[in-house]
Amino acid sequence: MAKSLMLNLLVLTALLLAALGGACATDTSKPAKEPYASDTYANDDFGFYIKYPKTWKSVEPTAPYCIFRAQSPTQLPSISISVFDPDKVQDQAQEIYNYYKLTNIKPLETKLYVLADGKTQSQYSRTKMTHPDTEIVNYAITFEKYGKYINVGISTVPQAEDAALYDAIFQTITFYK
Repeated sequence: MAKSLMLNLLVLTALLLAALGGACATDTSKPAKEPYASDTYANDDFGFYIKYPKTWKSVEPTAPYCIFRAQSPTQLPSISISVFDPDKVQDQAQEIYNYYKLTNIKPLETKLYVLADGKTQSQYSRTKMTHPDTEIVNYAITFEKYGKYINVGISTVPQAEDAALYDAIFQTITFYK
C-alpha cells in the first residue's frame, strides 16, 4: 500500500507540475452547484468530462504526457490533464520535473478523494514546489482507468489559492464509459 500511495503521489505531483499535481482520510463532501460559468473538456478515449471556469482558456499542451490544458487570463491558476503508464510513472514524473526545472517538491497533504457520484475514488494531493524561482502550489487527483493513471492537476501561486473552487472543479469530473 505504501508503494501504491507513493506512486500515486508521484503521478499527482507530476501532473500538477504539468499544469505550469500526510494523513490519509476520506473526503465525501459534495459541493452544491458549480460556483462558476463553465466550459467542458471531454475525452472519449477515457470516457470522462470535466468542467472548468469559462474565463480559463484552452491552450496547446506542451508538457510530456499532457492531453489537455486551460489557464486563467493571468496564466495561473491553470488546469492540466495528463496520462501516465503505471509501470513507468516514476520515470515519467522525473521527465516532467526536468522539463519544468522543478525543485523543492514538498507534499503538503494527501487523502483518498471521492467524486460527486459517491463511488469514483481517487488519490488527492496538494504539493508545493519551485518553478524555477516562483513558488507554486499544485492540487491534483489521480484515477486509474483502462490501465493508465489519469491525473487532473490545478496549479497556482500560494497567494491565489482557492481550494473551494478547485474542489468544485474536481467534483465535475464525470465518467460516462
